[in-house]
Amino acid sequence: MTIRHKRLVVFLLAVLLISAPIALQVVASSISPPPHLAQHEYWPAAAGDLEAVPSGTLEDLKDFETHLPIVVVEFFGKPRAPTVWSEEKGYREPVKYDPFADGFFYLYHNEDGGVNRLGDTPVLQTNTRARLRGNSSLSFAKQQYLIKMYNEDGTKNRQDLLGMGADWEWVLNISYVDKSLLRNYMCLNLGAKIMGYAPEVRYCEVFQKEGEQYKYLGVYLLMESVKQGESRVDIPDYDAHFAEASYLLCRDRFDENRTILDTYATREGLTPGYLAVRYPGVNEITERTVSYIEEDISRLEKALFSEDINEFLTYRDLIDMESAADYFIINEFFANYDAGFNSYYLYKSIGGKLKFGPVWDFDQAIDNNRPYILEIESTAMHDGVWFRQMLRDGEFVNLIINRYRELRQGVLSDAYLDQFIDDTIAFLGKAAVRDWNRWQYDDHEALYRESPTGKVHETLLSNTRNFEEEIAHIKQVLKEHGAWLDNHIDSLYQFSVVEPGHRKETAADPVLTFLFGEGQVNWMAGILVIQMMVIFFVSITLIQREA
Repeated sequence: MTIRHKRLVVFLLAVLLISAPIALQVVASSISPPPHLAQHEYWPAAAGDLEAVPSGTLEDLKDFETHLPIVVVEFFGKPRAPTVWSEEKGYREPVKYDPFADGFFYLYHNEDGGVNRLGDTPVLQTNTRARLRGNSSLSFAKQQYLIKMYNEDGTKNRQDLLGMGADWEWVLNISYVDKSLLRNYMCLNLGAKIMGYAPEVRYCEVFQKEGEQYKYLGVYLLMESVKQGESRVDIPDYDAHFAEASYLLCRDRFDENRTILDTYATREGLTPGYLAVRYPGVNEITERTVSYIEEDISRLEKALFSEDINEFLTYRDLIDMESAADYFIINEFFANYDAGFNSYYLYKSIGGKLKFGPVWDFDQAIDNNRPYILEIESTAMHDGVWFRQMLRDGEFVNLIINRYRELRQGVLSDAYLDQFIDDTIAFLGKAAVRDWNRWQYDDHEALYRESPTGKVHETLLSNTRNFEEEIAHIKQVLKEHGAWLDNHIDSLYQFSVVEPGHRKETAADPVLTFLFGEGQVNWMAGILVIQMMVIFFVSITLIQREA
């Protein structure tokens, strides 16, 4: 080895030694949990560790304390669902009564990180109107609520709850079918890391006040709803003077309370479900704007379903492909296959491209869609609306594969996910014990899944029997599905008909085509451009000389 080579090796080693701690620090910071998730002692889900359900008067609950924020709801009446199933129509139709109940919302939160008690002074007390929310979850024992906050004069009371930004509409969300209490919290937090925005969520413990009695409702997620706003989907406000507008859409079940779009793919029977406008609202949107949005989406759908490759590839000019790839990956990785058909959000700013997201509703993800059992060794998002068409483009497939491999080195790595889950469960602490003791989740007949290879996954239960088993189930599903995707994500190329890197052809000038023929247009056009540039600079030079 020459002296020069030795010096080069020494230099490279020095660079490695200097950069390694920095790299480790970057990696460590990139996989840190959400800043509001503190560290608490992990609790074992053992019978001896269960706590009694904390219900009673304030005197009865004087010793109750929790590190989680406490939410108290008080209803003067009964919150009800806004829709009811119609056998005749085949969908849930709006009720003919007001589903909202008036009441109060109280928030107890020690911002210094200390414990919270019902005897403390609430940091927020506000008038509210509340109703039930959800579809299938309306039949569950543990119900969810949409909360609207008002001032005493009836105006909207916009409040920044737990650092999530100011708004007057909030959701108390939890799914009785998600015994882990984890799926929406984890997937929405990771969705925000991947896509830049997802509805923010905070764990809390909820009581319902009935006179002097406080009834424990369990662990909930206080969270943002999906709507337009500075702290939500940040698109410009609507101006009804103009037909063109920024908009937020959702593909879901038919809803008479929404503006349902009549677009090309719906009319032709090419897509299931319905696209509804979430913003602008049904009471403010004009017919001109509805027509504008329908034409905008129809232009995209005609491209996506076109058999003409050149026309098909124009979809790239209309869709934000990066957001579409991220949306595909998040929902495929977490096996949230309902996302391809329901609670499927899209939004667009005037002059921009259509973006996918925000992601939403993961309660049936990660093999939690009973009675169905997840096929771990497969993909399914390829059948989601529009995705089968987009996957015809090898460039889009390539984008998904490269982005997936990048994310598997960070927020979707096994190490990151295991740590995130462990930190979250430790953070919940005894609150999760209280919740399990309140709701029991005791419909636990073990269902074992047998893989195509004949191997029985003994811990892979689609209906787990306790909290620890459910967490182990989630970890195993993520590891197995992730490992399969690592080796088979390129199977998505089977749907493509356009090679990666292929660009749509540019329409030729008809005069040049007439003069020179189609085969010579491209290079002749290049020669003409060069000639024009030469003539332009020569002309400038001559003019300067004459001057």
